[in-house]
Amino acid sequence: MRSALTFMLRLAAALYLAQLGIPFRIIDKRSDEPRIGQADGLNPKTMEIFESWGIHNQITQLWEPATHETIWYRGLDGELVRTDRYLNQPPMGVRWTHGTLQQGTVEEIMKKKIYEIADMTVGYHTTLCELNIDITQLTAPGAFPCTTQVQQMKKGSIVTEIITAKYVIGADGGKSLTRTLLDIGMNGEKGASVWGVMDFAGSSDFPDFGATSIIRSATDGSLDFVRREEGLIRMYVELNKGPEGKHICRENITPEAIVQKCQYMIRPYRLDVRRWVWWSAFTATQKLSTALSKFNRVFLVGDAVHTHSPVTGMGMNTSIQDSYNLAWKLAGVIKGQLNPKILATYDTERGIVAKQLLQADRTTLELFDTKFGHETPSLLERAETLRVFLAGRAIRYADALLTSPSAQGIGSFQPGECLPDFSITNHATGRSVHIHNALKSNETWNMIVFAGDVSSVTQMTLL
Repeated sequence: MRSALTFMLRLAAALYLAQLGIPFRIIDKRSDEPRIGQADGLNPKTMEIFESWGIHNQITQLWEPATHETIWYRGLDGELVRTDRYLNQPPMGVRWTHGTLQQGTVEEIMKKKIYEIADMTVGYHTTLCELNIDITQLTAPGAFPCTTQVQQMKKGSIVTEIITAKYVIGADGGKSLTRTLLDIGMNGEKGASVWGVMDFAGSSDFPDFGATSIIRSATDGSLDFVRREEGLIRMYVELNKGPEGKHICRENITPEAIVQKCQYMIRPYRLDVRRWVWWSAFTATQKLSTALSKFNRVFLVGDAVHTHSPVTGMGMNTSIQDSYNLAWKLAGVIKGQLNPKILATYDTERGIVAKQLLQADRTTLELFDTKFGHETPSLLERAETLRVFLAGRAIRYADALLTSPSAQGIGSFQPGECLPDFSITNHATGRSVHIHNALKSNETWNMIVFAGDVSSVTQMTLL
């Protein structure tokens, strides 16, 4: 079987390439049951991408937008007090806010869109077994140098299939088999903090139970409440601090232990958990792959490249943004519009973002662990950078293949940075729209010309 691309799991790159008319196969070792739990945060940059794909309305009909946040602190005197309350406002040049919608629902929306525009289905219960790259065919026009062997469970029997592909994208998570088969390592460190996470329905007399709230303690760790869709609440709670913390390890964590620690953290307020729908536990770890691709033919995205704690809510977002960056370049090369050399910019551009992501995770955990009022100026400065980064900004690409190092900025616009969202007005109709609304991710290329005063004859001559 031949395919222009083969994907291991995720759907983001597949959706974009389906809109661009590129054939592909998706394999997934999991079942087709909708996912519960896992990633749930959607940041403004991801919503910009969804808008360009035309699925933002389906998302916003179901998600829970972030409106305001509160911060509480329990000092050595034992008193729990609110220290801050603020509106969740995006940085300048960003229109979308943050929100939450579970990963499984987002995947179903993307999958439905793919099925509408592409004649394909996801190959569930399918496992990657072998992956080989014929290095003699790397530059041959029209070559299919990637060969994968996969096994699929069908009606109780295992069916083996060989798929040859021009390119392969491995989006198969932190324990990526694609990465292992490519002999690409992971470097990083395992943190000391152990966390529990749970999605639940319940009630509480905690004053800010309906808001996103962070509770920090001088002695007992941290707790984060995040309001979810359909009346659910997600809580992240640090388990290995406090009276019972020294006895905690990830392997012996139970849902009851997560609830009990949360109840302890918000005392004297009560918390009643009527039911939980998903829970997990993790040790805060930051790791980065030693490469993002092999021979510009096999590419890694998402957690296959970078692993970190879930508390920043950036895992699904960064994976989608990795996929977006890669997909338009692959499509341009496959269609003969772009030189294959451009594929090398995926490593340089998204490698920078991966490092920023791990630093953002470290900053978040440091903020949780720092006593209130003891934040250093450096930490507070990094916290502001974190806020902008989580909105999908604070990223500047500098690869010379795509960004001229000698180019001058125009006002607040700088080469290599994301285009801010702003309102533009059609001179002929007087109709105003947001610039991002006018830039769809389809088969067209867009060029934006800053025309100046078009009523000037001299300026029109320049145009």
